[in-house]
Amino acid sequence: MLAVFYTLFSVFTKNISMLGAMIALLCTMMPITTMSFDEYCKWDRYALAMPVSGKMIVLSKYILGLMLTLAGLAVISAASIGIVVITGEMPISDALFTCFCIGVISLALQSVLLPILFKFGVEKGRFLLLPIFLVPAAVIFLLSKLGFTLPDAQTLKMLAYLSPAAVVPLIILSVFISIGIYSKKEF
Repeated sequence: MLAVFYTLFSVFTKNISMLGAMIALLCTMMPITTMSFDEYCKWDRYALAMPVSGKMIVLSKYILGLMLTLAGLAVISAASIGIVVITGEMPISDALFTCFCIGVISLALQSVLLPILFKFGVEKGRFLLLPIFLVPAAVIFLLSKLGFTLPDAQTLKMLAYLSPAAVVPLIILSVFISIGIYSKKEF
């Protein structure tokens, strides 16, 4: 329902960024939501009594995040192409590039958030989520106000194409950190 709402919103405003941001946010938050339900129901105690390892539990959250991000990208891409065809606001290649960037950002956020949530739990970890989102935005804002020249669009585009080379190792490192944290937890 949210995808339909934001698709219509994007058509009327002739701007696909809100649709992409909301779908990416939903895909990023869903593994966190499942962790919240797991905590509430004390699922980890039950799961660890079965032939499921802590490593498999941790990997399941990352796999869920990846699957949701890919599904979200499919929705965003299809909707973006449709919106671009209807509105003619930008070239389709730019719309797909925006979708690619949204997917990379979503995976990067998941790889930062999940170890924090495994360490502190969902309830305590929620307090750390806001600074994770706001600090980078505040730093960029301050740098621009202090007179630092931010990279031009071409440089940002090149960095975006190279970003998977940074995000894949970040995800792998995040998985290992989360497994280490989870293996030390007592339930």
